Amino acid sequence: MTKRQNIALICVIAALAIVLVAVGGYFIDAYASSDGERRSDGFVYSVSGNTATISAYEGEDTALTIPARIAGRRVALIEEGFLDNTSVTEVIFSEDITMIELEEGVFEDNTKLTYVSLPDSLKEIPERAFSDCTGLVRVKLPSSLEKIGASAFEGCSNLETSGASGEKQFVLPDTLTEVGEDAFKDCGDLTSVTIGTGLKDIPDGMFDNCDSISSLTFAEGSTVEKIGEGAFRDNNLGKVTLPDSLKYIGAYSFENNDSSSFSSITVPAGVVTVSAYAFSGCTRLATVEFAAREDGTRDLEAIGSGAFMNCERLTTVKPSEANSNMLPDSVTKISDLTFYGCDRLAGFTIGAQIESIGDGAFAGGVASEVTGSIENKFLCEASGYQFVQLTSYTYFDDSNPNDIKTFNRAHYILTDSTGEVVYAYIGAFDPEDCNNKSGMTGEHDENKFLSFYFLMDAAIEGDIVELRPYALAGVKGMINIPDTVEIIGEYCFKDCEPEGNFLNIFIANSDCVIDEETFDETGISDNQSIQILVSDTNCALVDAIQAAIDADNRNWINIVRGDASR
Repeated sequence: MTKRQNIALICVIAALAIVLVAVGGYFIDAYASSDGERRSDGFVYSVSGNTATISAYEGEDTALTIPARIAGRRVALIEEGFLDNTSVTEVIFSEDITMIELEEGVFEDNTKLTYVSLPDSLKEIPERAFSDCTGLVRVKLPSSLEKIGASAFEGCSNLETSGASGEKQFVLPDTLTEVGEDAFKDCGDLTSVTIGTGLKDIPDGMFDNCDSISSLTFAEGSTVEKIGEGAFRDNNLGKVTLPDSLKYIGAYSFENNDSSSFSSITVPAGVVTVSAYAFSGCTRLATVEFAAREDGTRDLEAIGSGAFMNCERLTTVKPSEANSNMLPDSVTKISDLTFYGCDRLAGFTIGAQIESIGDGAFAGGVASEVTGSIENKFLCEASGYQFVQLTSYTYFDDSNPNDIKTFNRAHYILTDSTGEVVYAYIGAFDPEDCNNKSGMTGEHDENKFLSFYFLMDAAIEGDIVELRPYALAGVKGMINIPDTVEIIGEYCFKDCEPEGNFLNIFIANSDCVIDEETFDETGISDNQSIQILVSDTNCALVDAIQAAIDADNRNWINIVRGDASR
């Protein structure tokens, strides 16, 4: 063979080698099934052009490495359920992976999985990716991660860290800009969470019921503007510093954080809304301050219903520059149940800017303890609000029925400028010096209105126009309602008890309007009755009472002409 022939043969062999290398991936497969599935090293995959999609793993390895390429093709997608029915406990993605996607639910319900190392090139962890992986302890997050889908780690009850083994810190990278609802809900072993600078919106339920989280850190330079509903509900948080960028605190967002270390919170100056029940049930929370900017301004406009409900150790609620308990001047409404059950809150001032006070806003205080101690002070400096005195009442301790005390000038109703009752409580203080004396709250009933429990012989004085729902609930004995009262609300006499066999209610205004449930659920027992005294038995009031009374109850409610004399 001549030299030229040898060179030609070598070129032919080299060309064949190149072809074999180029298409070799197609022949390396053990076999390709009729439906397009291929198998290699335990992986079941399909191909499209130069990419491969892994759909399952049939091998026996417990520590599995996801390759960058299979049979010469780039691994582009991992399908949902690819580890079903395997014994794999660890998954490590090759560092050579430059672009890959995961399908929704890709590792869902893999209870044997304990560790996953995701590639730095991964941009998104999809919805339900690891949900209910109850054995998962550690996840290495990508350094370039941008999105975590809804419920991605929900129910990972043993998840502890995004770092090295043994560390108990879960750090969300600064590149992360979007997280779906309930992303880490019910991750009961998380103890320390750091939120990076890229996330602006903390979604609803993000760490809901993660009851071991004791450390929550917003990275320096945080851009978080919104904390969603229930985001940190039922955690075990210690001291938390909210970022200055924050504008909205969602409903139930910190509800039921009762750690002894969660004793104070400062609401940043940029917050516009503290939503309903945001801090309710935080039983160790003692201090709430509303920060201001250097120029003294703040953006707070609204505090929702029950925002601090049942914060039983709360003693201080004030703007940062104030020396006494009050809400900032920018807040014009105290919503329903805002401070319900806050029986240590003392010396609260209603500012002149307050336009309305919701039902039970300060209710559920120490009167239910029946100790006689004066712990819950309620002070008034608001223009348009007035205290109206009840003449006297008898106070007694159910645990010691023989211990009966009578007080004069000790029971008051708070009305607004129209005479409508907005708040009622039992307390021993002089209404003419309401800034220096104390009052004791009455018992709250069914989340509606503060009741006059432990009261006997209620005689209302002043220009009251309306008695709101439950306003006289629990009164014992004679009730005199003056002719200024034009409206009596539902359940106004709930649980009222007679002195003897008759509960006497005198209604002076024969044109008074009543609700069809005004006389429902009274405390009348067998052989007792209600006697409603009116100045004129031939009037619209009598017709309304008769229409409101159920036919079955007419035998124990009597309407008679009379007056307040006994």
